[in-house]
Amino acid sequence: MSVVRDTGRITAAGLLLAGVAALVVVVLGVEHAVRVWYGLHPGSPSRVSVTQVFANNIRTCAIALLGAVNLRLWPRARWLLDPILAGLLAINVLLVGTALGAYGAPLLRLVGAHALLELVAGGAAGAAYLHARRREPLSLAALAWCAVATVGLLILAAVLEVHGA
Repeated sequence: MSVVRDTGRITAAGLLLAGVAALVVVVLGVEHAVRVWYGLHPGSPSRVSVTQVFANNIRTCAIALLGAVNLRLWPRARWLLDPILAGLLAINVLLVGTALGAYGAPLLRLVGAHALLELVAGGAAGAAYLHARRREPLSLAALAWCAVATVGLLILAAVLEVHGA
């Protein structure tokens, strides 16, 4: 199934980009400056609900899922959607990667599990878009798999983010 393969490829690309961002922060020795910019306190819990976390994450993934449906009706929309989706993935993983480079192991222990689930969810949503972009017939089953996987992973990630892993 090409959507499963694409999910893995998008996830791997995100992990690679986040890793490069973390490495750049460490190699340049700018951990302190990045920590000041972020202003995070990994030891203190945040005051957000599972619903808030899920809602924030699903918005980004919904762009890819709705884009997949839209491409079937208006294929030229890809010229707008391609850079938007690539930019969203890049910005999200670069932000996480630079934070991991700055805060190191304490932040990785705190966000590792849910961040990976969020990345895979984004990969599943992106896979639906790539499937449609290649003009492959976007079957209802493939779209449903991508949507259910995205929603399920984001719910699990939100629970882990709020209640800890």
